[in-house]
Amino acid sequence: MGIEAYCEEYVARLRQMLDEISPAQIARAAAMMQEARERGSRIYIFGNGGSAVTASHFAVDLAKGTASPDTPRFRAISLAENVAVLTAVGNDYSYD
Repeated sequence: MGIEAYCEEYVARLRQMLDEISPAQIARAAAMMQEARERGSRIYIFGNGGSAVTASHFAVDLAKGTASPDTPRFRAISLAENVAVLTAVGNDYSYD
């Protein structure tokens, strides 16, 4: 498969994925995160592989990028951030 065909297929898969998510689902997730913010609850974000980096980026965006003097910060944590703990638990117990 050539690079152009690959890119076309990639964009088609992204469009399909976005078509499966409704604005109502996004609004519900945003409302849940806002409620957690107001309660002072932590929001745990996770990902596997490249999505782990996306999880880390999103946690930083929530914790820092939304800060304002009049509202509490989001307490967002990426579970992919502590590689030492992640590999220690996997090594000592199991990666299952």
